Amino acid sequence: MKNPFGFGLAALAATASLAVAGGDDEKKLAVAGGDDEKKSPPKATTPLERMNVTPQGGVTTKAAPGAGIQITSGEDFSLTLKNRVQVRWRFHSFENAQDINTFDILRARTVMEGNIYNADMTYKLQLEWSTPTSNLRDAWFRWRFWKNEGSEIALRLGAQKTFFGKEATGSSNNLEFTDRSIVSRTFTNNRQIGAMVQGSHMPEKKLNWNAGVFNGDPAAGAVALQESGNLPTNTDNELNLVAGVRFDPMGDMGDESYEQGDLRPADKQDLAASIGAGVLIGNSKTIATNADVETTSINLNGAVKVRGFHALAEIFLRSDDPDVAGANETDSTGFQLGGSYTLQPTGGGNSQWSFGARYSMVTLDDVGQVALVGGHSLGAAEGDQTELEAMVSNYYRKHKLKTQLGYRHQTVDPDGGTKSDNDFFEVVFTWVF
Repeated sequence: MKNPFGFGLAALAATASLAVAGGDDEKKLAVAGGDDEKKSPPKATTPLERMNVTPQGGVTTKAAPGAGIQITSGEDFSLTLKNRVQVRWRFHSFENAQDINTFDILRARTVMEGNIYNADMTYKLQLEWSTPTSNLRDAWFRWRFWKNEGSEIALRLGAQKTFFGKEATGSSNNLEFTDRSIVSRTFTNNRQIGAMVQGSHMPEKKLNWNAGVFNGDPAAGAVALQESGNLPTNTDNELNLVAGVRFDPMGDMGDESYEQGDLRPADKQDLAASIGAGVLIGNSKTIATNADVETTSINLNGAVKVRGFHALAEIFLRSDDPDVAGANETDSTGFQLGGSYTLQPTGGGNSQWSFGARYSMVTLDDVGQVALVGGHSLGAAEGDQTELEAMVSNYYRKHKLKTQLGYRHQTVDPDGGTKSDNDFFEVVFTWVF
């Protein structure tokens, strides 16, 4: 096999020789040709000129810290390229297990999004680089096929969030705690492949709804089911239905763009509120016995922001009914309630402190053949798991550049089992570019 390093050095040397020779030839031509030959064309000053590429009319390029790079061509095309990295240090102290002290990359993602052909057709592609398995997070196309003053209806196809649960629907970049609550990480949090219709109505998009069919179950804790996990395929002839509605009486607070914490300027901190509900009707099969399971899961959520205060509450009610003679129906519930207070920026606007607390609980009842065995530490045992959290965050450029410190006290209390109390300390640094 040829030495690639040797070949590269040889190529570099040859290139250098040509450059030197070319320089000598140019000097000779200049001398031989007189004054006229000494004149040379203007030097290329931009990357496109150096590449001998002429910019097309109407194409603009913008770049800014935290916003990435945006390329637009009139109203027919736009592309925004943006990256996000979250580095985490964590110390997890377990009462009945080995402690953990480690650094990791919590998330490292690249997003490409924009519109094509017209403003009604948008797209998003998001890749995750911190996991050794599937890198795909989002790959969807959205067509706004109907609109009038104050209303619109659109169809979205591909790999996407199901909009089941408020915290899970919002971007992980916009969290005020170091991660989503145990409730979100159990009852929802997985992306699915499917089709969804979305609607927005009333001035300022105060009323929003969605209805879609998907391959799998969005619950991250549904690991006992075949159609679980991130972007699974469907193993039978029945899809899962997810529908939801959101009402924001003071104006749209966003779904995927929802930002936790009230980081608004002091003169724009008027009351903002949101109330929503969602339902999951699932049809899956168990991994162990290939038995059919019918699932019903309900989510109720609400959020409010005012004068630096932010509060978010959610509750999940879930029932899994396996089609097996004598099998018990599994019931699961979970709720979270959290809040924060964010100070106005100091230090020239580059430091904004926030303090918050959150309480969450997951309860498993009547555990039968199917249970939400993931997302928590109860396993398949009946019982409760609670988490009490506190956080301190410093936003340097809002959610685009921030440091978050979190403490979490966890109590795992299985019925008839060994109770354990665990303590977690985490620091997460986030930057978007």
